[in-house]
Amino acid sequence: MGVLSKAISLFRGRDRRLDGARREEARGNLEAALALYLEAGAREDAARLQMARAEMAASPQERYQLLGQALALAQAEARGPIIRRRAELALVLFRQGSLVLTRPELLALAREVERSAAPALAAELYELGGDLESRTRALVEAGAIDQLEQVLSDEAESERARRERDAEVRKISDLDACGRRREALALARALEQEDERVRALAGRIEARRTRSETHQLKLRGECVEVAFGAPATVGRADATVVIRSPSISRQHLVLRPTERGPEVADLGSRNGTTLRGVRLCVPVLVGDALTLVLGGQVELRLQNHPGGGISLETLSRRVLLPLGPLRLDGMSLERADDGWLELHCERAVFIDGLRVDGRCQLCVGDKLALAPDGPVQVEVLA
Repeated sequence: MGVLSKAISLFRGRDRRLDGARREEARGNLEAALALYLEAGAREDAARLQMARAEMAASPQERYQLLGQALALAQAEARGPIIRRRAELALVLFRQGSLVLTRPELLALAREVERSAAPALAAELYELGGDLESRTRALVEAGAIDQLEQVLSDEAESERARRERDAEVRKISDLDACGRRREALALARALEQEDERVRALAGRIEARRTRSETHQLKLRGECVEVAFGAPATVGRADATVVIRSPSISRQHLVLRPTERGPEVADLGSRNGTTLRGVRLCVPVLVGDALTLVLGGQVELRLQNHPGGGISLETLSRRVLLPLGPLRLDGMSLERADDGWLELHCERAVFIDGLRVDGRCQLCVGDKLALAPDGPVQVEVLA
């Protein structure tokens, strides 16, 4: 068979398929008609048929799928109406929650719709995708004056809110930097549901906040465990200073300040407390130093501390009990009722080089000095 004969045969075969497709379409056999149109290479007819099927489909989801198929088959000049119809349907399904579209998908659909000369529809899609600049451009193109005025008003309000939130974030950061952590955290908690940056700031403050009953401090270069509170108790459990020994009662003895100086008293412990071999039955002053034996086994040495309070040593452990504020060179430390380690400044004090005044709350990592570049007097370790 020659080339001409083959060409004539192909054309006749295509014509037969087209005739068959039209007959099937007339009979309502749309799937069969679609297959014949595709075999005949009649993509425009196939696209038209899918559009018709979409209009007859029972569910919006099925219409959306069929319009997508029609769009894939349509020629460039016929794509515009299909794009617009499919985008309108996508908006309905998206707002109903029946169709999931990511932000990039929404913006891609918006650009496609805008190119198909439907700027008002594109503006809606840009809004859902969070691209306010493109939304404004589309509204200008659509001549939607009322909507454009609303957009500009919304943008102005959004910018005002952003500036206010930026100022609040800076305020929280500044409060944190100058040691006013209680205020910083209260402000952050009031705003943390509205801004991720605020949540992060609150989290960082909370992570650095000391929470244990005792604090690890470095005082003029010496690492010291400090337990605040007056009176202070020593015992096996539920005490200011816990000593894990079965010979000691849960709350074995108490140390408290008096007008004559710190005193120590047994709390009616089971195995008792002895001083130079004599059972301790009444409170005694600590004086310069005192060595006790708890429960007949655990030796406890008490000594007056130069900064006030008592230094307690036992089982290779040393704990400073200020029995009130810990005073150091014009500043004092104490544990506040809400658990914060609080600094009261009677003179200029610098935290990490930044001057603080009055009361502030300390966090792990803070370094206190009496001059911006002076030696560290106190460092909060834990």
